[in-house]
Amino acid sequence: MGEVISENYVSNNIMNMQYVEALQVATTLSCDADGILIGVVSGGNIRFSIGGVNYKVMQDEMFVLHGVVKAEEVKCSKAFKGYFISVEAKYLTTINVDTADFIAADMMVRTTLIYPLEPSQAEMMNELAWRMICLSNKSNVALQDNILLSLSEAYMYLIISVIGSRQLDVESVRSNSSLMVLKRFSELLKDNYILHKNVDYYASQLGISSKYLSIVCRKYRGVTASHVIDGVIIRHAKMLLKQQGVSVQEVAKRLNFPSQSFFGKYFKQRVGISPSRYKGDE
Repeated sequence: MGEVISENYVSNNIMNMQYVEALQVATTLSCDADGILIGVVSGGNIRFSIGGVNYKVMQDEMFVLHGVVKAEEVKCSKAFKGYFISVEAKYLTTINVDTADFIAADMMVRTTLIYPLEPSQAEMMNELAWRMICLSNKSNVALQDNILLSLSEAYMYLIISVIGSRQLDVESVRSNSSLMVLKRFSELLKDNYILHKNVDYYASQLGISSKYLSIVCRKYRGVTASHVIDGVIIRHAKMLLKQQGVSVQEVAKRLNFPSQSFFGKYFKQRVGISPSRYKGDE
């Protein structure tokens, strides 16, 4: 449901978005665990520190904070204008994006903070953001909540396309062994998660121990390698379960589980409810 909190604020079950100017920016910026905070600079610049490293985001650039990362000592130029968008993890796990594209974008978010925007990208993002804010401040608009949700989804697809199109700096990867492991793990996962759900398989393919792979995942993702694999599988399962005409048995088959019963136990252990209940059949 769309909710007007102030004239420059939009809230619905996809995102919370606030348009801000220099005097409105807090001294710290963060997001919920497993969620993301997106900042888009449409004028001036914003500066902050993360873990003792200083960053400066210029006009027509976007930054993304994830998980428990906190930006401190936040300062803006007098000309700063932009907007902050917070997105909860529960939405990120259900957005209808190809799994391979999602894995690529997710890895980029874990390793890259600032994203330059092409003029056309910045124009589209700013236009969508402003339309959502304007719509939130109108009353008696037919299907207002539905329109806001559709605009929010379009905005998220645009953000994912910006992130997914970015390439990791080759030299940075070559000089950082753990980042190289993460990159190769993500590439293997995109192609093999349906057939291979065990950490040992990926560690073997990478020529490292399962323990070291989990250490790398904890460093960049905050969770073990097993949790990363489970997250990809559960995300795909949720997408399939929400499709009309696709049974739980068919989902289990498509994801290469030995039986519907085995899939049901796997899903319930990780989601807390059965696949049938998630699908709405119970």
